[in-house]
Order: sequence, then C-alpha cells, then structure tokens
Amino acid sequence: MSFFSKLMRKNVFLGVDIGTSSIKAVEVMYENQKTYLTNYGSVTLRNASIDAFSAPSLSKAISALLGEMQVKANRVYVSLPSSNGLVALLEFPPMTGKELEQAIQFEAHKYIPADIEDVALSWEIVHHSEQKQSLGLSLKKESKEEKKEPLEVLLVAALKNDVALLSSHFSKAQYEIHAIELESFSLARSLTTSESNDVLIVDIGHSICNFALVSKGVVRMSRNIDVGGKGITDTIADSMNVSPVKAESLKKGKEDLFNKKEMSITFASLDVVLGEANRMITSYEKKHGEKKVQKIILSGGTSSMVGLADFFQKKAERSTEKGNPWKNLVYEEQFTPFIQEMGNSFSVSIGLALRGVDDFRRGV
Repeated sequence: MSFFSKLMRKNVFLGVDIGTSSIKAVEVMYENQKTYLTNYGSVTLRNASIDAFSAPSLSKAISALLGEMQVKANRVYVSLPSSNGLVALLEFPPMTGKELEQAIQFEAHKYIPADIEDVALSWEIVHHSEQKQSLGLSLKKESKEEKKEPLEVLLVAALKNDVALLSSHFSKAQYEIHAIELESFSLARSLTTSESNDVLIVDIGHSICNFALVSKGVVRMSRNIDVGGKGITDTIADSMNVSPVKAESLKKGKEDLFNKKEMSITFASLDVVLGEANRMITSYEKKHGEKKVQKIILSGGTSSMVGLADFFQKKAERSTEKGNPWKNLVYEEQFTPFIQEMGNSFSVSIGLALRGVDDFRRGV
C-alpha cells in the first residue's frame, strides 16, 4: 500500500460492486460541496455464479480492474450481496443504550440461523425524518436513548467468514477495504433521498433480484430471490427460437418485447418478481396503515429493457420508473455516452462511493 498511498487522495472515494456476473467500480471526488464522477470501470466474471465473490480468481479480477482504472481513492467501499446477509426491523420499548445493546444481542438469536459468535452485527435506531443509513458491517453503531416512543432498530447481519473472505480478496489485490455494506443500503443511497416517500426498489441482477422498501432514505425491508436477468434472456431465446447471445442482444435492443405483435412472450420470471414485490408492499402497508408505497423504482441492467417500466406499472398498478443513480453526480460531457449506455446498472457502486462522501462530510 505504500506505493499507492502516494497517489491516493482523501476526498476521493471508490465504490466496488461485486455482482454474480461482473464487478463494477465507480470513483468520485467531493469538492466544493459537489460530488464529481472521476472514474469508472467494469469487468465480466468468468463462470458467473451466485457465489461469485467466493471464487479464488476474484482477487485477480479486482486487481486487474482497479489497476486499469489507476485508482486514486483513499477509501474503498465494497458491497456484500444482500443474499449473503440479513436485514430485520426490530421494535423495543424505551430503554438505555446499554439495555438496548443487550436486548438486540438476545433478539438476534431469533433471526440468525447461525452461532452469534460467527456473525458480524451492525444495528442502528431508525430516524425516519432525518437520518440516512450507513451501516458498515465492520462497525458497531452507538445508539441514542429514546425516552418516549418505542424504538425501531434496524439489524444487519452477515457471516464473519464472508466479510473476511471479501476483505482477503482486496488485500491480495493490494487494496484495503474501509467499509462493507449490503447492496440494499447502497441502492437506497443512490436511488432515493431523505425526502422521498415510501418506494420499493426492484434491482434485477444477473441471477438475483434484490428488493428494498425505503422510506425517506431509510431501508425498512429487504429481501432477495434467485431470479434475474438470465431467466429473462432464456425466455426470449426459447420463445423466439434464437441463441442466448441473440436473445441478450434483443433484450438490450430498442424493440418492446412486452408488446410484440408477432407473438406473445410470457415472462414467468418477471411474474415471480412481481409477486414478491406485491407481497412486500402488502405486508408493509398492512403493518403501517397510514403509509402507502407510492412508487416502484427499477434498477439493474435488465431495467433498461424497453417497455419494462410500463409492464410493471400495469401489473403492479403503481407508478413505476427506471432509477437514475447518476443524478447525484456532476460529470463531464465525455461521460455522457457511457452513462446512457449503462443506465442504472452501476447503482450499487455509485451508492457505495456516495457512502464515502457521507462519511467524509460527517468526519467519520
């Protein structure tokens, strides 16, 4: 790290999204109260799988990508797949900080199917109106005592082995991770604001779809299912009798396959995604009678499919739009073609980089 430290800058932050089929990285610089996009990059992972982050070759892929980018960031923020963690919203009666910590440790046993000693825990009292979340799995947050209202606490957990494994990959690549967080929080940071009404983020990855129900910038629910863009590609290939490569090209093309006149394509995988989305919305609204999910925000490479937002809006009967994580960044005109091509497939990595900006501004 001594060689790199001479080049690194304290106001530059790197977000690295370890996906099931690729690694995406975004570097930003915070200066004069603005966040500038300074660098980006991605690399496709061979033999993509749900457990891609545990593959021995991952450290080489990380080293190759960040080496090509010539990273200058002083802090590196990395995502852990939401499928490798747990998010639970717990409610407690008013109590002191010490009592709350003991209560959380006790309650955690009910939600975590593993020895508590093998799990990295992070928790934070939820403040609906003003507090954005920055839940790094390696850090213990100190709570503030609430005297009157019941305490809502967001518990985040991941296996220590997973955290250590991810850290070791970066260490082998000669980079040190400053913080690790689950993808759900990165998505919330890049696609919503603290003023946003209740929304459901649906992030359709290669093999996994992540759901994050967010209220005023705070993650309230998080789930994932083993369905992703690959299933949609396979459906197109089977329905149109074309190769997977051609199907992928059609998926990324300008034609609306949801309203194709020549033939009707039934996307069973999207029906599964919609079913889970509706279950989350119904559960949330039933528990919080005064709250309504106003919007669905689509993310991930598949969200760029022509007609997908309209398809969701019609089926879910809720306003649906494609998320725009780039809105938080200032960038030069030369980046515009790349941003238009990538859409919001970099939502997680942008959210991670913005975590660095948040930490910097708070002096953390």
